[in-house]
Amino acid sequence: MTSLAGYDNTTVKVDPSVLGSAVTVLAGSDPKASGGLLGDISDSLEGIMTTLGDLQLSWVGPSAAEAQAFTDRWNAAMAELFGTKDNPSAGVLVRLVDGLAGAGSNYDGAEDFVAKMFQSFQSSGAGTGSGSGQNTNTQSIMNSGGTVTTAVEVRY
Repeated sequence: MTSLAGYDNTTVKVDPSVLGSAVTVLAGSDPKASGGLLGDISDSLEGIMTTLGDLQLSWVGPSAAEAQAFTDRWNAAMAELFGTKDNPSAGVLVRLVDGLAGAGSNYDGAEDFVAKMFQSFQSSGAGTGSGSGQNTNTQSIMNSGGTVTTAVEVRY
């Protein structure tokens, strides 16, 4: 019989700079520009498909139909993975890289907010026993894309 995991004893450690480095390795300096490892893979696969497309002219009869069906399936799979030239953000791998970049930005913002919160808490004289609970500090954290906003209110 398996026992339940002890989630109270679990720690998650995230280094935003490591996430940022992973994004750069995967996508290059600009995730929207198809660089890095994903760009290299995409370029290599495009070269293979160009070569296969040139060979397609030599197929005859049922082989030509099979070659066309394979090419259609291949192109659909590549569009799902890498997106299209007109819409690269439709690709799963591009969305994965965007998610990593967003997570790194969110962790970095949260870490910065917590440090500022404790500085504010310390400089406000909290912990002197007043216990009034009337001090309020509200800040917002927004990721680099400007799409995710988190408001946090601290009372002390």
